[in-house]
Amino acid sequence: MNNNFILVVIIIAGTVLGFFYYANSSSDFFITPPLDGKIDDLSMFANLSLDISGLEQGKLSKLKIFGESPVNPGTTGKTNPFAPI
Repeated sequence: MNNNFILVVIIIAGTVLGFFYYANSSSDFFITPPLDGKIDDLSMFANLSLDISGLEQGKLSKLKIFGESPVNPGTTGKTNPFAPI
C-alpha cells in the first residue's frame, strides 16, 4: 500500500511539473487574444499585397500541365457486398 501511494504521488508531481515546464518553455503554447476585441474582423487584410513575380522566374516557369484539368475522379472504390440488390 505504501509503495502504491508513493508511485501515485510521483506520477502526479511529474505531470504537474511537466505541464509547468512545457507551458513556460514555449511562449507560443498559449494564444493571446487580440487586445482590441475584433476577433472576426478581416480589415487587417484590406491592404494585403502579394509579390508573385518570383513564381514567374526559374524552374517554376518551365512546368507544364499533363493530363486533364480539373481531374475527373471517375468511379473508385469497392462495391458494397451488403448493399441491397
